[in-house]
Amino acid sequence: MVETMACNAQRIREMEFRYGREVVEDDLFQPAQASQTAHQDDSLQNEGWASLWHLRIMREMDLSSEEIFEFARMHAGILMPGARQLNPYLLGIKIFEHIEANFGGIDQEAGRAKIFEVRETENDISFIRNYLSEAVVNELDLYTYQKVGNQWVIVEKNWTVVRDNLVTKMVNCNIPVIVVESGDYGRQGELYLKHLFEGVDLDIRHLEKTLKHICHIWGKSVHMETVINNKNVLFSTNGKQNTNKGLA
Repeated sequence: MVETMACNAQRIREMEFRYGREVVEDDLFQPAQASQTAHQDDSLQNEGWASLWHLRIMREMDLSSEEIFEFARMHAGILMPGARQLNPYLLGIKIFEHIEANFGGIDQEAGRAKIFEVRETENDISFIRNYLSEAVVNELDLYTYQKVGNQWVIVEKNWTVVRDNLVTKMVNCNIPVIVVESGDYGRQGELYLKHLFEGVDLDIRHLEKTLKHICHIWGKSVHMETVINNKNVLFSTNGKQNTNKGLA
């Protein structure tokens, strides 16, 4: 898509003049900058590691009853499970605790050496792929879900599927892969995009809003092919009205 935008630089410059440089910069450049900032190879491990040692250090300190209560309240808040979003602090600390227990057994030093080894050699993707166990998935009641109609429903609780879905999201920073199929769709100069579906439906509200923004930049109608509820769907906008239709 970036290449297509580059080939139509003159059109984009005209749109900059029409809508103002700030709008174009917000729509084009901030998501890319945000994705670069968000792409931390070991942020999940960092948060789990910090939570683990924060807890252990505080347990060794000579604290007053008030200080113990305050720390317990704060720590519980940090590790609180999210309603619809995974808490990386909670997931990270639980994986480290299970690694230490399973690899160490009664030999605490062996278990501790293992978590230091994992912390040094793994990134978040390999950390999840290699060490997110069935026990952790069950303990945290992890599952995958999607929106069906107006309701969010659980679609999978098998621990290997949950693990693999987490890895897939991490590979692309949870950003959908979208490619340009045509910059002259219907020989009308319209933009045709295709979402390379990887098992996770796009949020329709955000999809339609994003297409409108792209339409303002492109200057003509924009279309995106994707999969919703296991059906191929084409979303279109002329900047004012959104439509969608099923594809064969």
